[in-house]
Amino acid sequence: MDRIRRDEFYEAPYMWLKCSNPSTPEACAILWATESNRWTCDYVYEHVHNDTDLGTDGYAFGAVPIVELQISKAAYRLGTWLNKLVEEVEAERFERGEVLEL
Repeated sequence: MDRIRRDEFYEAPYMWLKCSNPSTPEACAILWATESNRWTCDYVYEHVHNDTDLGTDGYAFGAVPIVELQISKAAYRLGTWLNKLVEEVEAERFERGEVLEL
């Protein structure tokens, strides 16, 4: 989280939350999958050829920042998604007059 908070990615973390509404899970899943697919098309398929050794041609080295970015996005999105779900449940309980006791 520190790295995300320090905004050390080429794409600002606030942009990762374009779709973070728990009431639209399909739309968010499609958006997120489309982003991942773009990386696959732009980077992975660009480097894979029949005679390519991905372990020695620099592919893995170049993929590290992409993998770090995608994992960071997933963690940030999951945390945001779960927080919003809890907020919704709490709001519903409050409306019904229920009190959550710890």
